[in-house]
Amino acid sequence: MSPLDLRLPSSPSRRPPRMNDTVPPLASIAALPIDADEPMASLTAPLLAQGTLLHVDSDRLVGSDSASGTRRWSAAWSSKAAQQVEWLTVSEHPAVLYATGENPQYVRALSLEDGTARWATRLPEGHEFAEHNRYAQTETLLYAVVERTRPYRQSALMALDKQSGERVRSAATTATTQDLCIGGGHLLVLESLPDLRPGYSSTVVVARDPQTLVTRWRMVVSGRGATDGGRIVARGHLAWLGSTSGLGFISCIDLTSGTERWRVDEMCGQRLTLAADEHVERPLLVSQQGAHVVALDAQSGRKVWRCDLGRADTGTTCYARGVVYHSRGVWLYALDAATGRTLATTESPSGAGLSVWSDGVRVYWSTEWGVQIYEAAPRD
Repeated sequence: MSPLDLRLPSSPSRRPPRMNDTVPPLASIAALPIDADEPMASLTAPLLAQGTLLHVDSDRLVGSDSASGTRRWSAAWSSKAAQQVEWLTVSEHPAVLYATGENPQYVRALSLEDGTARWATRLPEGHEFAEHNRYAQTETLLYAVVERTRPYRQSALMALDKQSGERVRSAATTATTQDLCIGGGHLLVLESLPDLRPGYSSTVVVARDPQTLVTRWRMVVSGRGATDGGRIVARGHLAWLGSTSGLGFISCIDLTSGTERWRVDEMCGQRLTLAADEHVERPLLVSQQGAHVVALDAQSGRKVWRCDLGRADTGTTCYARGVVYHSRGVWLYALDAATGRTLATTESPSGAGLSVWSDGVRVYWSTEWGVQIYEAAPRD
């Protein structure tokens, strides 16, 4: 596919740090330009489901063929929602579930095939979906964070039937919710609990029954520093928590007992990527730490490798089939998950990278002016 003219000013070629001519570029397949007057500036990730690539431009939600990049459909979208990847989640069933920033009282389900609405649910008066909202889901239920805005602001969880959009049940939370996920048979809720000291908070993990939303256990995993972001990922009976409290930390939690297995302090845990399949000898937890990409042994917390990329630009990471993909500035890196060795790299033809995603066969790189599609990097 010929390079796109995406209104970028000409500039001298910039090479990635510590690269050499033996590192091949990722093979380009297609590109989806964004129709916008200004470049995108959010970390909005492209999402994949049943052969459909979902991404956003300034005022449209776009569904495209994930292999060719051909646009199939688009739907109205607000600029506020475009800045929040958490407004969007993909169901295993043929529907895309999302909440609009244009009207934070609604959640809607759209068909992946043609973008038509399956259902729309309106929240009660005085309630709206939180700006930091994230979703979790089981086969039948969709969980979302809502806020009561009157007479005072209070966070709550809501469970919706995925087929009809009907509200099944809700439950108040004790603090602001940072993240949700399903793990170990629990609905895991990451909360930020205010401290008595202004500007400070504690990070709390709450395990709830997915059907009743009743609390099973809760544990405080940090008591210092202001929490302004956090993620939780789960696999089997373990969950990994990343927080930016204080200097940051990454923690491993046993979901059977509700106890902490290990913890590494002074590591930023705002974004975590779990590498765990038959292509790696042991599960790894990958995160960006300043100018480095670091992999920890997910079972023990021991550092396995560190890749120095030379700059501390904000980046995003994904994993597929033994390869870690990391977006940083205008460069996309493919790293061997076992060693951190650079397998391939490429420079964006459409502005700085925002986020990266992979289905194991192709790599999708969201940039300021579009989505670039590449072949997955070979390991050898």
